[in-house]
Amino acid sequence: MKRVIVALALLLAAMPLAISPAAAQSDSQEPMQQTLREATGQLRAGQPAKAIKLVDPLLARFDADYGDENRHLYCGETQQLALIYAAMHAQDDDHRDTLVLDSGWCSALWVKGFALIDLGRPQEALSYYQRAADLSPLYPLYLIELGYGYKELEQWDKSAEAYHQAAAVAPMGYQGDELNAWYRRAWYGEAFAYIEQGRWAEAEALLRKCLEVAPDDQKVLSELQYIADNRDDGK
Repeated sequence: MKRVIVALALLLAAMPLAISPAAAQSDSQEPMQQTLREATGQLRAGQPAKAIKLVDPLLARFDADYGDENRHLYCGETQQLALIYAAMHAQDDDHRDTLVLDSGWCSALWVKGFALIDLGRPQEALSYYQRAADLSPLYPLYLIELGYGYKELEQWDKSAEAYHQAAAVAPMGYQGDELNAWYRRAWYGEAFAYIEQGRWAEAEALLRKCLEVAPDDQKVLSELQYIADNRDDGK
């Protein structure tokens, strides 16, 4: 349940943003935002199948509107990230334009992935998380969820890499307490993958970094104790 609460809070904080010219020129985004609020409400209520039913028409609309799009496409989760995405390909040789879309499109992908995880279908969830991460590569949440999906499949190398990438991109759009919160989630997830692989020293180092940004975090302290109790290299 805690995973649901934390992830939904982060998603809902991003949902109201609509920064692209395309979004401003289209019909009001409010119906999409209302649908997403209803879908996240179904996730909170433990009804992932109902959440999927709500967002599937949005995803079908996205594919219809942008499936053949030749421009670089991004979701603008924050104004700062939107500006970064808009300038990201300015020096590319292919001279393709960039379109930064309303964040709701990526939110819909996230809802579908999250619901599939809750339904015990992590392999299917990965494709939705990956699409969201591709559309918003500097937004840590989608990379963190991708890491969680690989964790559910016990694909530890891929899980660790996704969490590692989440920590790497977090400073691009966040600072202060927000950045520390992203660091804690990403480092903890990466450390968990290393624990499962018996990579004790790497896991311990990351957990101690977690304590620097989240002192006295009981989950982190529990994992450190687990390492102390189970490692046999004396290091």
